[in-house]
Amino acid sequence: MTTNELMKERIERTSDIIFTKRTSNILKREKVETIEELISLTEEDLRNFKGSGDRTVREVKDCLRGHHISLTPFPLKKLSLAELNTLKILISTQLKELGNN
Repeated sequence: MTTNELMKERIERTSDIIFTKRTSNILKREKVETIEELISLTEEDLRNFKGSGDRTVREVKDCLRGHHISLTPFPLKKLSLAELNTLKILISTQLKELGNN
C-alpha cells in the first residue's frame, strides 16, 4: 500500500484538513469533497477554479504535504476498455521480455 493510500484511509474528506475559509469555499463550490477527488487534480486544475490562484495552490500543496499526500503531477484520463486491454497486452509483453533476459 502506498503512502497516499494509507493517508486516504485516515483522511477521507477535504473537510478533514484545515484550509483557510477561502480555499475551503473554493473546494466546496467546485464540489471537491473527498481527498481522492482533491489529489486527482493537477495544479493547473486548481488554478482554473474561480477565485483560485498561486496562493490557493501553494496552500493546498502545503497542507497535503503535511499529511504525506500530493496532487497528481499530470492530468489523469479515464481509459476505455479497449485502451486498458492494449495497455495490459503491452505490459504483459514487456514483463515476458524482462523475464527472458
